Amino acid sequence: MEDEQKLTEQQRTALSQLEDLRSELHSMVDARVDGSIHSILTGRVLEQALPTLPLTANPSVFKGEKPESILFPDGREVKTPTWKTAVLAIMRDCNADAKMHLQLMELRGKVLGRQRAILAASPEKMHAPLEIDKDLYMESYYDTGTLLYVLKNRVLDEVGYNYFGIHVRLRQEQTQEEAQEQTSGMDEMTL
Repeated sequence: MEDEQKLTEQQRTALSQLEDLRSELHSMVDARVDGSIHSILTGRVLEQALPTLPLTANPSVFKGEKPESILFPDGREVKTPTWKTAVLAIMRDCNADAKMHLQLMELRGKVLGRQRAILAASPEKMHAPLEIDKDLYMESYYDTGTLLYVLKNRVLDEVGYNYFGIHVRLRQEQTQEEAQEQTSGMDEMTL
């Protein structure tokens, strides 16, 4: 009890977010097990669900992966065939909140990468700008790990956007057999 009184507001927030994450993970496990039990009891074949990771995961775990969609805490699922479209969907969700929008607008030109501004009022001087809103652009010319790091640590954390409930559904890569089947017809055509 005495230790809890000595916690800073930042520590209380971090502990609260960890408890929310714990609850969310328990819910995900329960839903997955309940679905499997239901499938077994009804005689259906167990479905192979696409792998899903929380956005809070270390950005390096996403390297080499491709996103299928972004799952928001309110149940929305946004199809995102690329990491840039995934970042755009998350940034637009953040920007939809009036308070976040004002903070994003204030950050333009102040959050800098090595060579360019990460957020800017125009796409000029950006290599691969994402249009978040009118007069609000984000640089996206980064590899996957860096793009997700910049999104979370340099932008979303700065404005206080809570992304703890956001998950990334990853695309299931083709098996080697499936890829060979698709290309075997092409090989015959080139002979």
